[in-house]
Amino acid sequence: MKIKTILIGVAILAVVMAVSNPNKERYIEYTVDRFSETGRSSLCTGVGDAQQQCKFAVALLASQGKPLIRAFLENSTRQQNFLLFSIYTTELPNQKLTAIAAFGNFLSN
Repeated sequence: MKIKTILIGVAILAVVMAVSNPNKERYIEYTVDRFSETGRSSLCTGVGDAQQQCKFAVALLASQGKPLIRAFLENSTRQQNFLLFSIYTTELPNQKLTAIAAFGNFLSN
């Protein structure tokens, strides 16, 4: 009886993982948003009005550049789909990004 309950639990967990495994489009959206936020926080380190103006400029550039960033990421990202989870690898000119996707979320370096 106990083994049957465990097997049913494992089967339910596997179904939930398979259904909630994010697709490549969701990964691209996550990465575009991550790049936009990283640019805002790393470039705008000043204080006061200068910082606010910088954040506004970066936000404007990020919103205008999203289609370009998206196209670049779509061409440089490889998905390995293991049904229950996926591994995404994005090759950038100066680094390699890797993310594990499971349960509708991403864990990235």
